[in-house]
Amino acid sequence: MDIIVYIVHKIAVTCCMSRANTLGMIVIGRITIAMIVATASTDISAWERFVSSIADSLITSSDEPFFLPTHYYDALPKDEYAELKLNGENYKLVPNGKEPGLCSIIDQWITVG
Repeated sequence: MDIIVYIVHKIAVTCCMSRANTLGMIVIGRITIAMIVATASTDISAWERFVSSIADSLITSSDEPFFLPTHYYDALPKDEYAELKLNGENYKLVPNGKEPGLCSIIDQWITVG
């Protein structure tokens, strides 16, 4: 996020924009990025594409809930698995170990209320 602010600032300075216009561009840029991230992380097929593109044989079920939120996914550590919450549905995740992809869904349920 900070690199985007830096780039927008440099463009604004190069184009001789006022400080108020520069701040406006930064705010609009951050809002746009936040909207893109929020939209991208609410679809299970997007999540499946994301985890299938990563392979880490050393990741554990306690590592997943710390890794996934850094990519805007809501995950919680449980006993021997991680729980992903996405669009009112919960998914039980386990690491793939040496298999392709980061983890697999082994159970799914809907949260009521």
